[in-house]
Amino acid sequence: MEPGGIARKAGLDAAVAGKSDPGHDLAAEGLDQRQPFARLARQRQGTMDGAARQALERKAVAQTQLQSMDGQVKQLEDQQEKLVAAQQQLETRIESFRSQKEVLKAQYSAAEAEVRVGEAATGIGQHMQDTGLAIQRAKDKTEEMQARAPDTEPMVITGPLGAVTVTAPEVPVAV
Repeated sequence: MEPGGIARKAGLDAAVAGKSDPGHDLAAEGLDQRQPFARLARQRQGTMDGAARQALERKAVAQTQLQSMDGQVKQLEDQQEKLVAAQQQLETRIESFRSQKEVLKAQYSAAEAEVRVGEAATGIGQHMQDTGLAIQRAKDKTEEMQARAPDTEPMVITGPLGAVTVTAPEVPVAV
């Protein structure tokens, strides 16, 4: 050690032992003056250590929160992927329903047209049936008249119709 360092150590030892050495009184007084600075230095060191501890604790809390948030982000990403897949499935189902709707509309239109055609054919058939009945009645009347015609010939020749003479009416002539 340095020579001054030995004297200081001897003064410290004497001060600790409670001995007073006149040569070392100055050294003791110097120590007494330094003690508040040393205490302040220790307090400051303690404050710095406390601040460092608090900073480390805050850092640890922040890291824990960050890890927790990372987990939440991962969960949200997974959930987003599931929602996107569900959305695609729903869009596919909606498109399928739209296609089925269009097919059903086309089938309904075709069935409706079939019904109209059937009703029209039934109307034509009914009309044709009425026309067929009219033709049949006309044929029946014709046959009936043809059957009566031979019976009226002898009456025309011999009967009351033969004595009837037809005279033309007089038409006045203007002069």
